[in-house]
Amino acid sequence: MEQRAEILRALMEEKGMKVSDIVRISGIIKAYKAGCQNRYEIAEFLEVTEECLQECIECCRDKYGVYTTVDNYVIYFLPNLAVMEKV
Repeated sequence: MEQRAEILRALMEEKGMKVSDIVRISGIIKAYKAGCQNRYEIAEFLEVTEECLQECIECCRDKYGVYTTVDNYVIYFLPNLAVMEKV
């Protein structure tokens, strides 16, 4: 898995991409809808490493703060990643 992360990082640098270009909030919501319940399952669903997912979460936290709202969902980045559907 670590070799895969290094290859992904090198490809991203080559193309001038950021981690947030790979994993988007919409992907996290799709993973939630698919029944993913932890970071490992979300990473598997999104076909990225857990390290890549963690970097994305940190980028989102830096950009949005503790949480953000997208459509009918609230995504919390602190203290842990959590997705909640508004009723």
